[in-house]
Amino acid sequence: MNNGSCHMKGNYSRTTTTSIPDQSLRTSLIRNTDHDTSLDLTDVSILSVGLKRFQNHNHEMLTDDDDDNEVVETSDDDDDDDDDEPFPSNSNNALLNNTNNNDDMDLGLIDPDTQAKLAAILEATGITNSPIPEDFWRDQQVVRLLTSSVTSNLNGLHEIANAISPSNISGHQEKKCKSSNKDTSGSFVRACMNNDIRTVEKLLQSTSGKEHLNDVNEDGDSVLALACSNGYTDLVRLLLTTLPDIDINDRGSKQDCTPLMEACNAGHYDIVELLLKHNANVNIQSTSGNTALHYSAGGGYADIVRLLLEHGAKVEETNENGHTPLMEAASGGHVEVARALLDHGAGVNTLSNDSKDKSGNDSKQHKTDEMHTALMEACMDGHVQVAKLLLDHGADVNMPPDSYESPLTLSACGGHIELASLLIERGANLEEVNDEGYTPLMEASREGHDDLVNLLVSQGADVNRTTEDTQETALTLACAGGFLDVAKILLSNGGNVNLGQSTPLMEASQEGHLELVQYLIQNGADVNQTTPAGETALAYACESGHTEVAEILLNSGAHIDQAENEGRTPLMKAARAGHICTVRYLISKGADVNRATNSNDSTVLSLACAGGHLDVASLLLKHGSDPNHLLKDRSNCLIEAAKGGHTEIVKLLLEYPKSVAQRTPIVAPTSSIETLNNDVKNENDEEKEQSLTVTMPTSFLLPLSGDSKKSSPTTNSPIQLLQSLQKIVPRNILDVLQTGVNETVKLNSDNDAKG
Repeated sequence: MNNGSCHMKGNYSRTTTTSIPDQSLRTSLIRNTDHDTSLDLTDVSILSVGLKRFQNHNHEMLTDDDDDNEVVETSDDDDDDDDDEPFPSNSNNALLNNTNNNDDMDLGLIDPDTQAKLAAILEATGITNSPIPEDFWRDQQVVRLLTSSVTSNLNGLHEIANAISPSNISGHQEKKCKSSNKDTSGSFVRACMNNDIRTVEKLLQSTSGKEHLNDVNEDGDSVLALACSNGYTDLVRLLLTTLPDIDINDRGSKQDCTPLMEACNAGHYDIVELLLKHNANVNIQSTSGNTALHYSAGGGYADIVRLLLEHGAKVEETNENGHTPLMEAASGGHVEVARALLDHGAGVNTLSNDSKDKSGNDSKQHKTDEMHTALMEACMDGHVQVAKLLLDHGADVNMPPDSYESPLTLSACGGHIELASLLIERGANLEEVNDEGYTPLMEASREGHDDLVNLLVSQGADVNRTTEDTQETALTLACAGGFLDVAKILLSNGGNVNLGQSTPLMEASQEGHLELVQYLIQNGADVNQTTPAGETALAYACESGHTEVAEILLNSGAHIDQAENEGRTPLMKAARAGHICTVRYLISKGADVNRATNSNDSTVLSLACAGGHLDVASLLLKHGSDPNHLLKDRSNCLIEAAKGGHTEIVKLLLEYPKSVAQRTPIVAPTSSIETLNNDVKNENDEEKEQSLTVTMPTSFLLPLSGDSKKSSPTTNSPIQLLQSLQKIVPRNILDVLQTGVNETVKLNSDNDAKG
């Protein structure tokens, strides 16, 4: 259920009588007080209050006879000025009189090390930054507290003190300094958060009360909402009676959940009853569209649901997802809540997309993608008893009009066999398909629910039913997921092992399900069957890098160089994907390393170079791949690598003994140069362009063939070129591709002359 922003039960501590303001510190204290010998938060609070009074020269205990105008401050955030006041020498009334009497206690029990650790705790909790005098540690009440209420051996105290890091202490002090002003509003909120009734009463008595009507915490929640969320019934009653002008429907500064929603979400019946007696609005919606009834229904609080219905809650109100309270109850499996809602007229076949605009008309803009009924919500999570209740009240067992799912498909997808049996018993259609074209059997097979597959097959589900677009079957879906047991059930019940555009063997091969591949081949799968695009199981396996699957397929008769419609072989697919092990295996089995595609736009090596797979390219070169093959656009492996910015492969090709530069001009056709130039320049990435800078070997460079006179050996001998071209190291590969060797020599010669 979408709970909006309502607070979950137990967000605030109920054991403390004073605030520990730093949340991370509070967490540390709680985390380190899970042992019998550890310090309880209540004891820390008592000790904190005791020290505060010790500091403030307050030697008298609070009693019911205290002055009604006295303000009890629950944290030294209220008045940090007192921290610097000196301590009195001694006080037997420094702590609350709820500690055990122990006249024979050892007043020297609190050793200096323990004192230091306790002082660290008090400092971290924001009680004081001042040094604590020795008189305090000799105070009889302090020792009583530490020896009785806190622990018998002080181990818990040591654990807590050690758990407090310097960063926690310094972080809290910084926070404390920022809020050191006297703030009765802050004190009031803190007292409410901690359910400190006594302090709340005194703060209300000391002021007119109106100044606290709009008090909120740092999250923007009103004090009434906080009290309702945490189940502070007496505090809620106090606020409602003492502050008659308080907004009972206050949604806080975030304008989200009301106090009633908070109480319903947490299941506090007494508070809900109290709020309703004070005329709380039961039908206000949160920012997510939920009402108090949504929250209580989703939480399974049947008594609260009945109470809200008695006070006029709308049973068919929908939230932003189009969900009614009945749908929320069904989703959570709350039978009694669902029964109460049905008894009050909840629509059993209402669709979750039936949202209305403000004028009451159907609003297609607010319709959800998945249009569910309450029964469908129950089926998603397998709530059999709720489903039975809904069916008994007339729920449609099959797919509702305009919906995309059926209850049986949803239960099959979740593997809820008992629920599926119930639906079939009530007449569910076994062949009804969802928006993907999948039947319940297909969904169960896809998810690997073999028990449910057995059930559906035994009830007559068609094992060879195919989807309209992709011709998928239950068997292909099971094989894609690697569910061998499901595949065995389907094949033993007449499943066609070669049915579908992509066969079960192809699906299993693509995903690398070795055992399943073997089983399918043993049961007659055609290893050379092709898809409409000409793909084979071997091509799928090689493209995904499943070498062991490829080995099984080849050993079972798969054609190693069988190409798909565009002419790409399994070796090409493995090379383009960079699967070195698969490439090595295919080469060892005789795959053609110089095969080109039908349109001559790629070779095995060019695909590896374009993909940036250095190891694969090197392996192919070692096994005779031709690096000089000119592709249909006059490109070559060198340009393919350069286009992708694969510097290491460019180096490999240039330095290879049979480099492309030895057989073809170093300057590519203009079209290729423009393509290469645009690929790099359009990136607008100087770093990428610089990455193409390589050290160019010059011993193999030959003159351009454009001008026979200039390119003749008599005009420019290789020795002259070698001497002149020493200065182009290093150069950007684009410069070399775009500038002829002779022109480069001329430019360098001109530079020499100018120099």
